Amino acid sequence: MAASSSSSAAAAAAPEPTAVVFAVNGERVELRDGDVDPGATLLEFLRTRTRFTGPKLGCGEGTRHQFLLLLPLLGGCGACVVLLSTYDAATGAVTHAAASSCLTLVHGLHHRAVTTTEGLKSRGGGLHAVHERLAGFHASQCGFCTPGVCMSLAAALAGAEKDGTRPGPRDGFSRLTAAEAERAVAGNLCRCTGYRPIADACKSFAADVDLEDLGLNSFWRKGEASVSKLPRYNEGSIGAFPEFLKAEIRASLGIDRSTPAALVRNGSNWYRPRSVEEYYKLVGSELFSQSKIKVVVGNTASGVYREAELYDSYIDLKGIPELNSVKKDAKGIKIGAAVSISRAIEILREGDSCKDVVFSKIADHMEKVASGFVRNTASVGGNLIMAQRDQFASDIATILLAAGSSICIQIVVINKDYLPVGIPAKKVGAELQASGEAVFVDDIPSPKDCLYGAFIYSTKPLAHVKGIELDPSLKQLKNTTVVTVNDIREGGDNVGASTVFGLEPLFGDPLTQCAGEPLGVVIAETQRLANVAAKRAVISYSTENLDTPILSIEDAVRRCSYFETPPFLLPQKIGDFSKGMAEADQKIFSAEVQFLQRFADQHLLQVKLNSQYFFYMETQTALAIPDEDNCMVVYSSSQCPETAQTVIAKCLGLPCHNVRVITRRVGGGFGGKAVRSLPVATACALAAFKLHRPVRMYLDRKTDMIMTGGRHPMKICYSVGFKSDGKITALHVDLFINAGMTKDVSPAIPHNFIEMLKKYNWGAFSYDAKVCKTNIATRSAMRGPGEVQGSYVAEAIIEHVASALSTDANLIRRRNLHTVESLALFHSECAEDNAQMTGVDLSAREYYVPGPSGTYLNYGAAASEVEIDLLTGTTTVLRSDLIYDCGQSLNPAVDLGQVEGAFVQGIGYFMNEEYVTNPDGLLVSDGTWTYKIPTLDTIPKQFNIELLNSGFHKKRVLSSKASGEPPLVLAASVHCAIREAIRAARKEIHFSGSGSSPSHFDLEVPAIMPVVKELCGLDNVERYLEGLMSSK
Repeated sequence: MAASSSSSAAAAAAPEPTAVVFAVNGERVELRDGDVDPGATLLEFLRTRTRFTGPKLGCGEGTRHQFLLLLPLLGGCGACVVLLSTYDAATGAVTHAAASSCLTLVHGLHHRAVTTTEGLKSRGGGLHAVHERLAGFHASQCGFCTPGVCMSLAAALAGAEKDGTRPGPRDGFSRLTAAEAERAVAGNLCRCTGYRPIADACKSFAADVDLEDLGLNSFWRKGEASVSKLPRYNEGSIGAFPEFLKAEIRASLGIDRSTPAALVRNGSNWYRPRSVEEYYKLVGSELFSQSKIKVVVGNTASGVYREAELYDSYIDLKGIPELNSVKKDAKGIKIGAAVSISRAIEILREGDSCKDVVFSKIADHMEKVASGFVRNTASVGGNLIMAQRDQFASDIATILLAAGSSICIQIVVINKDYLPVGIPAKKVGAELQASGEAVFVDDIPSPKDCLYGAFIYSTKPLAHVKGIELDPSLKQLKNTTVVTVNDIREGGDNVGASTVFGLEPLFGDPLTQCAGEPLGVVIAETQRLANVAAKRAVISYSTENLDTPILSIEDAVRRCSYFETPPFLLPQKIGDFSKGMAEADQKIFSAEVQFLQRFADQHLLQVKLNSQYFFYMETQTALAIPDEDNCMVVYSSSQCPETAQTVIAKCLGLPCHNVRVITRRVGGGFGGKAVRSLPVATACALAAFKLHRPVRMYLDRKTDMIMTGGRHPMKICYSVGFKSDGKITALHVDLFINAGMTKDVSPAIPHNFIEMLKKYNWGAFSYDAKVCKTNIATRSAMRGPGEVQGSYVAEAIIEHVASALSTDANLIRRRNLHTVESLALFHSECAEDNAQMTGVDLSAREYYVPGPSGTYLNYGAAASEVEIDLLTGTTTVLRSDLIYDCGQSLNPAVDLGQVEGAFVQGIGYFMNEEYVTNPDGLLVSDGTWTYKIPTLDTIPKQFNIELLNSGFHKKRVLSSKASGEPPLVLAASVHCAIREAIRAARKEIHFSGSGSSPSHFDLEVPAIMPVVKELCGLDNVERYLEGLMSSK
């Protein structure tokens, strides 16, 4: 809101408003005072005020950062990337840069041109080569990230075209190298593809690429690669700067020169001073004495520190020459604070004298800060100020300090039926996704009088909720209301989700049972206002007469807090465990079972596995529209729309036929858009039903991460007996699963875990499984639920036995593979194999009743090679080789993409994705800045996958097998490889750490850098150097 004052002095100080003029995909846009909120981002503007909804909101954080130790750490996702073009009237040059539209403020785009993925299309509407190649290389699965990938690549192509030092490209190729093409999309996150097809599509533009090395695509068959078969790429087809805007820029220069002292005000409360003096005059005026001011250049800091503030005024520093100057002399380089990081890197690389060597090293390091689309807009000064004020872990500050740099700071005080089966067909709709025309829920235009919602969630794990109030200081929130359990009408129920195991409440009332449980929904005129109001809501709690919360498996065991698991879901036990243990030469006993200390070879071990967040690119979202006669239409990004219909109807007290749920596509799910999507759709419907107006909700990433939980944390204790040759004779497992506050599908997880554990022949096998009820956010089925953990524990047991016998783990694996006889025992559902062994005639005599098409065994194997840096703990996956049985593949392109994506997601679980909570169980690794999924930088450097077609089987649908979830378990090979590398390092340096032997140690999941570094024994650099000196 504009600040107001009655004084003439203030009026005199206020600059005259001017229009903000820019172009979007060649179309002129003019914003005048009050048209758009000054805090609105380009992404908000594009998605709410234009038809160009290609850019997506995946995180709202935009940034990418790499620490000094070179471990890739990303904040931001790249789903919103656009191309920003700038025209220099003096030289006639046009420069192009990729940018995060979720951070770029729309008022800062004066006289610039914006190109979205829709703008790459030709005037006749034909697709660009970027679109067609990404689609043809099967690089788009859910498609939510694809528009951003398109624009990152397009920006690199446009930039290479402008580089006059590069040789002209071969016909059909660009001036990019293969390495540059890969780096162009290194900051774009993708949870589905595993990045390989994206990289191949990008490299297809590079003149130095060998096309035969590129992966599966729809352009040629193997051995027939040719650039002529690719969609043609023509230079000059990207980012043409509009002539009308060039003319306006040239004309404005003359006006500006005639009024040098005037302050330029762009739109509503947006100011662009043109000198330091004007800046001082502006902020010193009475107009700003009672205002909340935000000073911006690229606005990228808001991606790191999410704001809960609303500002009255914004001051854009990009127009101040003094802050954009660069001076280079014999003493060094002076770089203005508003200079972008990308521009600073270019300046540091210029020059060829010996003294410039240090500058090139600084530039090398700065290129590891953020993604290119962030460095293009982020300023050097802004990065350093965050380090000063917010203890931001700035690599720029670190390297400049090491180089002996100094900073000058001015402080200013202010206020056919089967025809396509088996063919690697291109995904239907891939081009729509690439061009931004595919409509996701949040792309649906807002209906008239639409309101927006944001959840208020509990920050306490167990407490009575006494009241919820909005922060009275938020004066802007005039038409705002809070929807709670009290707004559920008579006949309706407080229900937000439903599974076969029961119902789940929509709101915690009157008792909240976990930090992150929804307590209400703020409804406001914009999503931004709703988010701010929800974050600043004041909740009154009371813990009187309540027990302490149960926040861990250990707490649940002590207090016997369990959910019941239906017996029919528990697999059978195999053989006699006691007899198997008696036959063993050696034994490892569980730490949770008290045995007599008479076994000299006793070892104690337990395995703990943490959670993993789904990290779909599109967060939970829904749009509810009231219809006539007490009906409701709900658009939901859900994997279970039929359940959503039932739950919404039950909450509203309506018959099911009065509720229509529509799901066109989902921007990633991995299980998180199943049960966990239901409360969002239900809350929207409840608010819309009460207010008789459409209501939509799009959770910000932090709220989504806190509320939706993730993979089940587990604690596993085991006792195992084995022969001296490594043959295991008996295994008992005690399994404890942290379900969270409600059941969801948790009672089914023990079945999945045990079935996956049975992939080896354990001889006799028994188990005890407990599903723990705790005061943490409900856990749900995430890709490979239970199977991932079961597979990993099986490998951990094998590794432990190998360590106890001081032998190769692969030898133990081979000794305990299934035979036909053991397979019949462990997997009795293999009825045909069992019938064949017992001589039962399988020929049909009278009739045939088909069995379940979803019951079969998946086969797969993986081998991974890693390299670890002993001093830093950095792990590099050098190579992964996978063979996966997908039956008769319906579409090899889809199956290959699923295998790649699942495996890389598993790498995240075992290597990167650290799930951290505070003492109340509230997630603190709640954004891309603190929660790291794999990126293009972290996937295997050599990634080989073979799809094994295992033959025809009438029991399965067209003889196919699933490929979406099972491959994820193979990522345990990476964790096993890390363990082997650490073991080799400990032997080499004669590790003597306390509490573990060089050959056996506990390697946590995920195996993050500090853990690897400590286990290598070189976590103390001084001790390492002392060891080096003493060995000389």
